[in-house]
Amino acid sequence: MKKLICLIFFLANFLILKAQIFSSNPYYSGYATLHFQTGVYAGNIINGRAQGQGIYYFYDGSIFQGNFMNGFQNGPGVSISRQFGYVQGCWNNGIYYGFCQGTLNPIMNPQAVQNVINNVQQNIIPQINQNVPTQNQIPSYNPTAYAVTQINSDSELGRQIASQTNTGR
Repeated sequence: MKKLICLIFFLANFLILKAQIFSSNPYYSGYATLHFQTGVYAGNIINGRAQGQGIYYFYDGSIFQGNFMNGFQNGPGVSISRQFGYVQGCWNNGIYYGFCQGTLNPIMNPQAVQNVINNVQQNIIPQINQNVPTQNQIPSYNPTAYAVTQINSDSELGRQIASQTNTGR
């Protein structure tokens, strides 16, 4: 039952992310950390929109790392759930569609995924929380407590997670 509740929360977070990632300054370009209701985006911004490499960290500990274009997931990436594992592949305008065609697919083995988790939990989150009052800090989780198992995107769980990680319209 606890796993079902966690899965529902995980999927609900990705449903809420179905929006374009943009800054309040439409002319800003550079590296930025943007706070949203469901989590934090850290990555490249061009003309006020997520563009290039970025990480979206959900407050429940779930992580998306990959490419963005015009504020949407676009190209190779990996979605990581603390409780269930990870799904890798390609997104197009924020919609997951499986393995990338005609481009390099992400090569995410358990060690590479653990490195993403460690980077987020040990570097990015402490940096974001550095000058934030304790009551407003974003939560962090023990990196070794994550499930680092690849979920087959053709399985029922994999299809649910992959389709719910979309930021598309």
